[in-house]
Formats: sequence, C-alpha cells, structure tokens
Amino acid sequence: MKKILIISSLTILLGAAMSCTRETVGTNPYGSTEVEIVSSDLFFAPAGGSKTVTVSASGSVSATSNKDWFKASVSGNTITVTADPHYEYTSRSGLLTITEGENVSEIAVQQQGVCFNSKADSIAVPRVDASKNIYYTTNVELTLTTSDSWLSATLDEDGEGTFINITAEDSEDFRIGYVYVDYVTSQDTIKVLQLGNLMGKYYLDAYFYISSTKTYNESYFEVELVEEDGSYAIDFSPLFESDLKIPFSFDESNTSDLAFKDINACIMGEYGSSATYPYMLFCPWDSDTGYVTWKNTVGFNAPVTIKASDDGSVDVYAVLEDNGAWGSYTVSGFIFYQCKVSDISSVKSASRGGYYLRGYDPVLYKVQE
Repeated sequence: MKKILIISSLTILLGAAMSCTRETVGTNPYGSTEVEIVSSDLFFAPAGGSKTVTVSASGSVSATSNKDWFKASVSGNTITVTADPHYEYTSRSGLLTITEGENVSEIAVQQQGVCFNSKADSIAVPRVDASKNIYYTTNVELTLTTSDSWLSATLDEDGEGTFINITAEDSEDFRIGYVYVDYVTSQDTIKVLQLGNLMGKYYLDAYFYISSTKTYNESYFEVELVEEDGSYAIDFSPLFESDLKIPFSFDESNTSDLAFKDINACIMGEYGSSATYPYMLFCPWDSDTGYVTWKNTVGFNAPVTIKASDDGSVDVYAVLEDNGAWGSYTVSGFIFYQCKVSDISSVKSASRGGYYLRGYDPVLYKVQE
C-alpha cells in the first residue's frame, strides 16, 4: 500500500520566530514510512539559494517539485533544493515530494517575501553631538544614502538588534534631511529634523487683564530665553527694561522629552523705584479659584512642540502647563507682584504689594528670525 507522510521540519518551525512573515503549509499526519527524513531545512530567504534534505533509504530515491520556482536534484540520499530569488512582499510555498518505491514523503518548501520594518520613519536629533539609532528588522541587504552632506547613516548592531545609526554635524539652525534606505527595488525614507538653538526671542501669548476695561484679552509681548554657563532663564527685560528673569531647567539632548521645566515661583529681580517694594515676585496662579502661591516648587512645565514642513520651515511653541505640585489647585496663570523681600523662602502675604501683570493660558511662540 502507498504510504504518505507530510513533513514540516523542526528547523522550519523555529525559523518562524526569526522571519517577518511566515505561512504554514499542510498538516503533519506522521505515520510509518521507509523514507526516513534525517534532516531538512527548506525555509528560504528572498534571495533564494540551495538547501539540502538528507534521507535514510534502502532503495533508489527520487524528488520532484510542484512549483516552477524551486528545483530538486538527488545524489544518493541527499536531495538538493534550489529556490529562485523572490523579491515580492508576499511569501510563497510549495511541496517537495520524495519517493522511494511506493513510499512517499512530502516536505513543505517556504520562501519569505521581502520584509523591512523600522521602528521609526522620522526622528529629531539635537543640535550638538547628534546621534540616534533606529532599530529595524529585514531579510534583505540594505543600502543607505543621505540627502545632505551634514547627515550620515551607517548599519550596525548590538545586543538589542540591528540598527541604523544616524549622525549629524553640529548646527545652530533648524534643518531637515533624509536618510534613504534602498533594498531590492524599493526605497524607504527616514525624515531627520535637527534641532537648532531653542534659545532666543519668543512671544509670550496669554489672556492678560486690562484694568481699564476690567476684562481679559488675548495679547502677547516679547521675551527672550537665555542660557549662560548651563543655566536657563526667561528674560523679561524687553518688556520691563530691567533685568528680570524666571529661571527654568532644560535638557536639549533629550529630544524624546523636550521641555522647558521648573518655571516656578521666584523673585525675578529688582524693579521700580519703590523703597518698600523694590523686587518683582512671580507667583503661579489658579485662575479658576483665584488662589496664588509663592511656593518655589509650584509652577509650569512647557513641553516643546516643533512642526517641521518639507519645505524646511519650522514652527516652535511651548504651552505652559501645571507641573502638578500644588495639590488640588491647578496652575493656569501667573501674577507679577511688587515684593518687599529678595528671598523667595521669606515671602509672606504681607510681603506683596500691588501687581504689575496678570494673565492665564500662557504659550511661548518662538520668533522666526
């Protein structure tokens, strides 16, 4: 009686964990057969090539293919299977039939389609010491080129996997470039935004209180974000013509969490001619409840949003948000007060005089120069 065995080798099954996509061909109704399969690995990458099947048989062995994209040849108990290149995106499969007299075994032959998957198609890199890795999986050879001489890309790997390392020369300006990933007849593009200097002139937009009308109107005025010896501050001298600053913290290398942080209650500096209230106090304000605080851990964080167009234009803004340090109150605005003392830790209610400025829903918009 004719005996048939359909074999899908252990090597093929294990290969699924490493491939981009994988088909399952046939079933595995193991039964008795005189064609003993010693080893088999007929899972092919898109490039094709040759693999072997080893059998243990007492008689003459033959092998046939049911698809025209792979061929089989026999030498003794070794069957060589050769697959053509396959540069389509879908996988394909067939059956190799091995015959010894009346005994038949069938083995699944599988070939991957082209696969390239990267974890990002756009990235931001800092203006100095710019280097970032994009991890990917693929089953074909890649070729990398870049759109500009200031941008470079190389292939590498580490314990986490294979990656494209993208580096950029230092720059003070915002700029956009592209890494082109070529494989077979396809090309993927990775958009690279290099951050320029985020310090400089900004418009502080908010709803400011107008005492003459007793209303809040949206308006803006110019401030400057400055850095000196690694310390950052919002400089209000363009408005007050005096050296008034609110410090903040900033890490421009952390492009995944780019924000102006810890814009908290502080003494901004000396202002005015009053001998009683010679200082300016910055107080976070809950505009819904009317409460203010001078606790120096309470204030704003301002995540930076960068919108880069393909034409190279870049818009930068940062919405000032409650930093969550004021319990049940929400920082939504600010008030500038006259103040008697120069140390924020010494401020009390009686330390405050009149206010100079009051606004809510503040946003910083970078001035395009």
